[in-house]
Amino acid sequence: MALVSFSDPVRRDIPHEPGQWMDLRKPSNKACRQARKIVSSEFRERIQQLGADLFRVIRDGEAAAASEAPVVKPEDADRYAPEQFDRDTLLASAIKAWSYAAPVTAETIADLDETTARWAHETVVELMQPPNAEATKNA
Repeated sequence: MALVSFSDPVRRDIPHEPGQWMDLRKPSNKACRQARKIVSSEFRERIQQLGADLFRVIRDGEAAAASEAPVVKPEDADRYAPEQFDRDTLLASAIKAWSYAAPVTAETIADLDETTARWAHETVVELMQPPNAEATKNA
């Protein structure tokens, strides 16, 4: 369904915590844009802190490395990567319920251990992936 606020969340077992689960919903377009904007702003801020000279060194090094960079397959070009999205923003939008005793709030989401937060972030980004050409063709 295109309106994610009306879609049912999906239950995912937390693989490294037997018996624990989370109900996750695909984040809205607005939440995704906000999560990307935060990552972009943080990147720009880091570049400004590095200074122009260091940026030139990095850019020249990246140009040299680009000739050795792996080729991106066309079917992977439209895929999202977790590092493109701010974790806290996505998780606050996506986690709807869980098996933990504490209620789902911004504070309890922020209190997740690193392993669980990373797993949830990667799982949410996987939910966001656009359908690939093969899936669309078989639909």
